[in-house]
Amino acid sequence: MLPYTYMVSWVLDQIEKYGRILKIDTIVLISCSATNYHSIYKLPPPVVKLDDAFMKVFASKRENFEECLREWWYKEDEFKTKTIRLYPIQHFHPAYQDVAVMMCRLFGVKNCNLFRREWTPIMHIVVEEGNIMNWANILVANLLNAIRRRKYAPRGQEPPFYMAAYLLDLVCTAIHFLEIKLQWGSGSPAIHEMFQVMWTNRYPVHFYFICNMIMPQVFQALNGILPSRLSIEARNAIQSPGHWYLEELFTIIRVVGNKVVHYLPWFVPDRLVVREIAFQTAYCGAIACLTKHQKGT
Repeated sequence: MLPYTYMVSWVLDQIEKYGRILKIDTIVLISCSATNYHSIYKLPPPVVKLDDAFMKVFASKRENFEECLREWWYKEDEFKTKTIRLYPIQHFHPAYQDVAVMMCRLFGVKNCNLFRREWTPIMHIVVEEGNIMNWANILVANLLNAIRRRKYAPRGQEPPFYMAAYLLDLVCTAIHFLEIKLQWGSGSPAIHEMFQVMWTNRYPVHFYFICNMIMPQVFQALNGILPSRLSIEARNAIQSPGHWYLEELFTIIRVVGNKVVHYLPWFVPDRLVVREIAFQTAYCGAIACLTKHQKGT
């Protein structure tokens, strides 16, 4: 499986945007629209809409944003106006900190410890008035802008992309995990709840499903071909200390001279290969010899 960061980079390089329809090769992803993100995350209906009209009304009522920020400061007498208009979130009252961190993610910024002055109206509406913003519209606008900046930047000067989770959630809604009867639909629970079936404390139960069914399917969806059961790097790593055996339903890696092996999945990620070699070399090799030596003395 492609490492997470490389997979995101590959998606960003290959993705084509037709209006708000995202497409990778022949795979047409769900429309990148506020309506679909409402369904994906099961967001409540918005009460307040963030637009130019809203900003003008808010600015007419609270001309000085710094006064709002001072009120939210844990120690008001220590508040100082910042010329760069970035404020440390840890100095906010606890009631404001969670919303501030959420906005850092929503706007795809690098540092989730700094609050931007221009977000002041959103914080006021959400925390002080208890209203629901049009989060899906804000997310879509930020995501499309981030994709646009990345795609049209000069080669080698691509800006960092900090909205990978939102993009990959969109990709996963287009994939049908047939083998474990999982496919996201408008009537399904939120996408992250579907992921919990695979990645929470029930993860070991689904381990073989994930490695044998889901990972190869995602790889094929992104690359158009099935992955190799063992990567070239993994084969080279195994070749020196031992051998590998590709059985019909599982894989075995055996370090020469070792008698204890694990039944590994059909598709073995590189990290699992390294861990298996380390286990057989260290635990069943060196540690066993040291234990035997101690008993002899």
